[in-house]
Amino acid sequence: MASWPSTRRLFFDRVVEMTALLTRFVHDESGQDLIEYGLLIGIITAGAVTAIAAIGPKVQGYFELLKANISA
Repeated sequence: MASWPSTRRLFFDRVVEMTALLTRFVHDESGQDLIEYGLLIGIITAGAVTAIAAIGPKVQGYFELLKANISA
């Protein structure tokens, strides 16, 4: 069994390693651009879906009018 001072030192070393890992993770900005592009694409997609849903009934009315005029 490990003695108390060596066990305590092992725990302290692990805490230091985890602190360094967390610090690197917080300061790392390598994925920031990818997240920004993803958010931008999401906002554009939401706007396009909203616009298509708003315009849809009007376009459908035009096609029904065109179909009625062609059939007559």
